[in-house]
Amino acid sequence: MTLKGAASSRSAIDDIRRLAVRNSEGKMVPFSTFTRVEPTMGVSSVLRYNMYRTGGITATPASGVSSSQGIEAMEEIVKEALGKNYGYAWTGEAYQETQSGVTISFVFIFAIIMTILVLAAQYESWTDPIAVVLSMPIAILGTIVGCMIMNQSISIYTQIGLILLLGMSAKNAILIVEYAMDFRKQGVPIVKAAQDAGEIRFRPIMMTALAFVFGVMPMMFATGAGAQSRVAIGTAVVFGMAMNAFIGTLFVPNFWVLMQTIQEKYLTRKGNGNGNEKAAAST
Repeated sequence: MTLKGAASSRSAIDDIRRLAVRNSEGKMVPFSTFTRVEPTMGVSSVLRYNMYRTGGITATPASGVSSSQGIEAMEEIVKEALGKNYGYAWTGEAYQETQSGVTISFVFIFAIIMTILVLAAQYESWTDPIAVVLSMPIAILGTIVGCMIMNQSISIYTQIGLILLLGMSAKNAILIVEYAMDFRKQGVPIVKAAQDAGEIRFRPIMMTALAFVFGVMPMMFATGAGAQSRVAIGTAVVFGMAMNAFIGTLFVPNFWVLMQTIQEKYLTRKGNGNGNEKAAAST
């Protein structure tokens, strides 16, 4: 029940004592006979979130702890401390990460599948695209090492940088695989074709990779408002691209040799065998 009086009757705290209500006998009883006024301190403002009264908590993960691990730890603490009578909800960057956690995984898988399909259609081969994709984990390893060196957690911005990194690492591998395929079509042995392709494309790959790394490096040392997002993306891209350029480029010819050998010794031979059987049956 809500009571409301005139402004002149409620301008001071003691005015509450002069208010009266009717009792069960129909008589007016003043508040001073059954109430006591005590001054208390309350909050200056009441926070609400989704129409509920709320209290905000801000937490920062410790060094070496990813943001996803910090989110899981906070959820466990809230459940143990507040029980079932209170709920919680994430806001800001944490909310975006919790909502896009599964989406990022689908984006990674979709990016790899699309890379394989597009290259398979271009090269008319299923093994050559796999040789390109096999170089991607080296770039991801570089990102993980970079986050450890820079004391960065693997946040949503780091994952965005990884998606960009997958395309850049695939580009370097495509340059080597394409030349190796051309040499092989000319009759060059598999190992020799891979070696020549790696030697010819090494300098252009290093030039473009280093130019890209030095161009993105200012993001890794960004300061000011919103610097953490730029530092996270810069760390992922710089270290991942550097690792892919210096180490991943050396492994791409080996990956192509492996996949080309499998194709020529097993897949092509099997296809030729089926064709010979069909020709023999027709005759």
